[in-house]
Amino acid sequence: MKYQTKNLQPHSKIGLSFISLLKHYYHVSNLDNLRQSLKDDLIATIFMGSGSGIFGSFIRGMYFKLFLNYKLPSMIGNRFRIINSSMVKVGKNLWIKDDVTIFAGDKMTIGDGCVLCDRSSIWSSKDGLKIGDGFSLGIGGYICGTEGRIAIGNKVIMADNVRLYSWNHSLYSSLKTFSENEISHRGITIGNNCWLGSGCVILDGVNLGDNCVVGAGAVVTKSFPKNSLIAGVPAKVVKTI
Repeated sequence: MKYQTKNLQPHSKIGLSFISLLKHYYHVSNLDNLRQSLKDDLIATIFMGSGSGIFGSFIRGMYFKLFLNYKLPSMIGNRFRIINSSMVKVGKNLWIKDDVTIFAGDKMTIGDGCVLCDRSSIWSSKDGLKIGDGFSLGIGGYICGTEGRIAIGNKVIMADNVRLYSWNHSLYSSLKTFSENEISHRGITIGNNCWLGSGCVILDGVNLGDNCVVGAGAVVTKSFPKNSLIAGVPAKVVKTI
C-alpha cells in the first residue's frame, strides 16, 4: 500500500501542475472560469476553421452572433485567435482582418464600426479594456493591457505598428532581478478623435485628451491635454491644434 501511494503522488502533482498551467494560459483563477474558457476555445476552434474567402469571413462572423449574442454584421478574417471570448462584447459592423489576436483577461468592450487590421493584437487584464465606436487599429498594432486598464474613446485612429503598454516593471530593489521586481500599472486613457502615427509607443500612466495627434515614432511617457500635437523621443508638444 505504501508503495502504491508513493507512486501516485507524482501523478497527482503532474495533474495539479497541468491545471495550474491551463489557468495561467487563460488568465483565470478558478476551475469554473477555466471550464468556460475551454468551452469558448473549443467553439471558436470549430468556427475559425472556415474557408479563406468572403463566405468564410461571414461564417466566422456568425460565430459571434450564435454563441455570444453579438450584433451582426461582422466579418472575421483568417487565422483569427480569441481567448476567453465570452468576456468580449462587440458592437455591430466589426471588421477583423487576417491573423488578429484578442486575449480577454477580463471584460473587454469594442464599439460599433471598428476595424482591426492584419497581425494586430489586443490583450486585456482584470482591470478591463474599453474601445469606443469607429476605432481603427493598423497593421501590426499591439494593445497590451495585461496589467492596468486601457480606455480608448470614439473615432480613434491608430496607424501601423502602434504600441500601448499599460504596465511597467518596477525598479525598487537592486537585490532582485528585473523579472522578480513588482509590476506597476496606472493604465492608459486615449480621448476621442485622436490620431496615433505609425510606430509610436504609448507607455503606462499616459492620458491623452480629445483631438490629440501623436507623430510617427514618438515615445509618449507622460500625459498631454486636448488638442495637442506631440512628437519626439520622449514626446513633447509641438503645437496646439
